[in-house]
Amino acid sequence: MECKFIGVGDAFDGKHTNTSLYVKIKNRTLLFDCGFNSAHSFFQLIPNALDLDIVWISHFHGDHCFGLPMLLGSFHTSDRKDPLTICGPVGIEEKVRALTTLAFPRLLSKLSFELKFQECSPESIQDVGGIKLSSFETDHTEMAGPALAVRVDYEGFSFFYSGDGAVSSQCLSLASGVDLAVFEAYYLEETANGHSSVKGCLDFALKAKINQVALVHINHFVRTYHLDEILKLIKDVEVVSVLLPEEGHLLRIPGN
Repeated sequence: MECKFIGVGDAFDGKHTNTSLYVKIKNRTLLFDCGFNSAHSFFQLIPNALDLDIVWISHFHGDHCFGLPMLLGSFHTSDRKDPLTICGPVGIEEKVRALTTLAFPRLLSKLSFELKFQECSPESIQDVGGIKLSSFETDHTEMAGPALAVRVDYEGFSFFYSGDGAVSSQCLSLASGVDLAVFEAYYLEETANGHSSVKGCLDFALKAKINQVALVHINHFVRTYHLDEILKLIKDVEVVSVLLPEEGHLLRIPGN
């Protein structure tokens, strides 16, 4: 399994691309979230971008889904033929169609490939082309619908992505023992206002017995002015391998 970090920034980070992850497990590929500027970085960083199988949208904030029109348009102009499945919370098809129509009114009627949608509700398990997607709601702010964390299981590999929002103890079973977990860690130590924290995510990883963790979507002021404190919190958790990635970082997880 490979995970390339397309973006690691929060919504209003002028330096970093919106949080977005490209995961390849064996011969299957998934993109987790696609915000304002994520699609541009995706095409710059992924040479075989046309091979993408599945897009997972954790929730409907702009820094997690507003890049979809550009993604679909680029696939169309590249003459993509293979179907693309977009998974996300209830309402995902309506939101994507409305967003794309607003950006490019005629694009959906001209797509060169089939567009499929899979709605995922909290505490649901879906099979998408042989890939198992297990979702759970997180505590996030000002949402018209739920924000979802997801666990992916395929061919003996497991991956967890929190999306945005604090992960509660109810998510422990969902994330338990995964090969890699990527957490939103917006704050340094406190969990507040529908966001998690570096300390909260590390504590969660210990309880869930996760050995490999990456922290993303850190508030840009926290990341800039409290980096030493972040690194100290990471260093103090000796039994967990913790990564603070930059855009373009590639993480490989060997087979079991």
